[in-house]
Amino acid sequence: MIGDKGYICRATKENMFIKHGVRMVYPKKRNQTGVTPEDDKVLIRRRNIIENFWAWIQMYRHLKLRYDTKLESFKEFYYLGLIEVISKKKIMP
Repeated sequence: MIGDKGYICRATKENMFIKHGVRMVYPKKRNQTGVTPEDDKVLIRRRNIIENFWAWIQMYRHLKLRYDTKLESFKEFYYLGLIEVISKKKIMP
């Protein structure tokens, strides 16, 4: 599970691992010691892309306010916005 810095404490990490078998991945705080493994850094970067995606999509007024009355028309504009965001931000390798 990839989380924020603010939600991480020792008790949370232990509970997630013991109860659910889930390893927590999160950015290190300034006052924490230790090094973040390279695999975790890649996951954290991907998390930022996912978090920012909704902000990028809402830059398009047509999608944010949903002027369309038909779902098909809205989906078409959504896909166009998605393609434009991916091409501008160079998200895909």
